[in-house]
Amino acid sequence: MDVKELMIGDYIRQKHSNLVLKVSAITPPYVQCEGENGQFHEDTIEPIPLSVESLESNGFKLVGDHTSHWQICGNGYDDIQISGVPDPKHHVFLILNAHKDSTTGTGYGFYRMIYDMPIRYVHELQHIMRICRIGKEIKL
Repeated sequence: MDVKELMIGDYIRQKHSNLVLKVSAITPPYVQCEGENGQFHEDTIEPIPLSVESLESNGFKLVGDHTSHWQICGNGYDDIQISGVPDPKHHVFLILNAHKDSTTGTGYGFYRMIYDMPIRYVHELQHIMRICRIGKEIKL
């Protein structure tokens, strides 16, 4: 795993032991993790695959049937939707919903941005939630 893909606070896994680690410092090619002594070389860590369980435990709800999408709400709105099956072999679509009045630039109204980008791992979802300012920290 390339440690340059990571941010402080990201969850990763130690290879072979499956120990879940939370990144506290990054000095390529090493990461330091909370509660652990020493550093981990990028060859000894791996990303954690996104799963149905990880979505559910972080407030995402399945909307519709199994072919529909997962969404998380913040501030009363559907801020993030993930369309597709969370599986490293599948392509997942990110849909960001924004609520804005076209005349004042605030308040209500609606527009949608769809990004065709893979979200395969927990740390990728963490980045999106930070960028969108959802204000929820991922739990594993």
